Amino acid sequence: MENAKPFNLHSVLKHRQRLKEQAQDRFTAARTALESVEERYNEAEEELRRLFAEIEVKQREGVAITTLIHYQAHAAQLENNLDAIGKNRDEKRYLVEQMRENLIDKSRQKQVLERLQEKKDRAFALYQQKKESAMLDEIAVMRHSRNSPIENS
Repeated sequence: MENAKPFNLHSVLKHRQRLKEQAQDRFTAARTALESVEERYNEAEEELRRLFAEIEVKQREGVAITTLIHYQAHAAQLENNLDAIGKNRDEKRYLVEQMRENLIDKSRQKQVLERLQEKKDRAFALYQQKKESAMLDEIAVMRHSRNSPIENS
């Protein structure tokens, strides 16, 4: 067992890399979903603005009360839709923040393991270097003792 390299973290690092990549994918998907919801929210908000502008024009023109009530009902429906989209947007923002924090956590975990692996690799290289140096010293001593005359007392 002395000749064997100590446990390495390469398989753990690969696993952490996969986890980081999965976290990155989830973050990207959450951000894309948020962008989609924000676009829908902006469109609904613009539609509501246009409707209010149209209602204002109709009021100045003097429109029938039933038509005005119809416009008001449609505006209320658009406001409810906007509120629902806004709540969905807030949920997506929260999810994006959670996914971002998860990605940061996975990245940090991987970095810690990479530094640990580098430290272990350096320690092993130093161990191997010392072992090789000791072996070369032993070889030098053996050659020196073979080449030198043996003193007989």
